[in-house]
Amino acid sequence: MPRQRLAHVVVAVVGEVRVPLRDLPIAVLNGDIHGSFWDTAGSSLVAWSGETAGDRIVRLCDEESVPLRGVGDMSDTAAMGPQRIDTLLNLLDECAKVDMGILGNDRDALRLVYLARSGFYNRSVALALDYANGEVAPAFEPTEDDRLIRNDVAVKRPRGGSYRAVRQGGPLSVDEIGRYDTAPTINVASDDQLPDQAHWRLHVGTVDEPRYPVITVRVHALDAATAADALEVRVGDRITISNLPKWLPPGDADLLVQGIRERYGDTERVLRFLCVPASPWDAVVVGETKVDTAGSELDSGISDSATSMDVATTVGEDWTTDSGEFPFDVEVGGEEITISDIGSAVDGVQTFTISERSVNGITKSHDTGTGVRIARKHRAVVWL
Repeated sequence: MPRQRLAHVVVAVVGEVRVPLRDLPIAVLNGDIHGSFWDTAGSSLVAWSGETAGDRIVRLCDEESVPLRGVGDMSDTAAMGPQRIDTLLNLLDECAKVDMGILGNDRDALRLVYLARSGFYNRSVALALDYANGEVAPAFEPTEDDRLIRNDVAVKRPRGGSYRAVRQGGPLSVDEIGRYDTAPTINVASDDQLPDQAHWRLHVGTVDEPRYPVITVRVHALDAATAADALEVRVGDRITISNLPKWLPPGDADLLVQGIRERYGDTERVLRFLCVPASPWDAVVVGETKVDTAGSELDSGISDSATSMDVATTVGEDWTTDSGEFPFDVEVGGEEITISDIGSAVDGVQTFTISERSVNGITKSHDTGTGVRIARKHRAVVWL
């Protein structure tokens, strides 16, 4: 029997497969790799280098028959370098590290859940709490610890280059508080991605505002609607707390949930939300003409069915009265409200005409002094 010539086909980082040359598609023999061969083996020839982090998570879970729920656009994630030989969990963690998303267990089913970084931008409020109504349990207070501060970030690509970003000015700069450094190695596809990776980590690590790491909610003590909202909160969701007491920093607490702990018995059910500031995920949409207020609040309280509201501008310019700018949505105490018209200012107060309440599913009354701002969907960030 004549000896067969064999082609060596590298399959990712696992090893090689030996295939008789006569069994390969003719396109491969001609050096034109495409068609069915490329569909099944092409990406593996380069160990899936260039695959996005979200797509890699989906593929790995599919290959290992691990149920997965993705939140956000899984394809709108950073491109990765070659896949290493490692355990499934370590490979998934590597993807999350590149994208800066969150990988965890789903509360609703026996499966993994991945929250892509893109899913954090412009989150609508999932739970709007009112401190004055007793909806936040003790102890509730800000912390100024330095656990999350990173003002000197150096990122490195395996077998590639590196890039360093340092906060040189401002209240959390190295000159003001000293050096808080980190040097992660991230498996991105190209050195060109390193500046964005470093600067985003620097941005998130130098948030100059009070941090509320734990929010405790006694579900059994809430009204039915707020209790239902609290039970629907998942990791990555946004929580606001309005009407904070005078001894706390001014303004609403605006938070993203990073973890959830639950305790319940025969007569009580308590949720503890582990949170970080939501503000790093604020930015501007390219081409967007609406700019947020520097400082506005309700001049008088409104009911949950009010069709107008009086808004006082406390800092900066008055709100626009140009008919061509309407409608747009504002956020009041966690509720998104559509505004169809704004009257001229009288002693710093303007009347907003409301065309729709509860745009994001939250309906509530709001007290005098509640902050008013452009709804988050008018903001986004541009990176990667």
